[in-house]
Amino acid sequence: MHINHMQKALTEMNIRLTEVLDQIHGVSGLAIIEAILKGERDKEKLLRLCHSKIIKNKKNEVLKALNGRYTKAGLFALQQAFDSYCFYQHQIGAMR
Repeated sequence: MHINHMQKALTEMNIRLTEVLDQIHGVSGLAIIEAILKGERDKEKLLRLCHSKIIKNKKNEVLKALNGRYTKAGLFALQQAFDSYCFYQHQIGAMR
């Protein structure tokens, strides 16, 4: 559910990561989301957070996908979904 909320928040800001990354909750996707939430907007810097295979095979697509409108409402929704996702992942990890 929280992954869907992250996808929706990104889409509403016209950030199309879901179209170029297999999983936005994978290592590369979460690294980009976390950097965006910390204020990073430079597409090249965000691209460098991706796995080397993604950079090699989808560099231009990722850069294009990161063209967005970073709105306060969108960032707020993304932050809420990201925090909730992280909370549940922590809870799941604590059960192991």
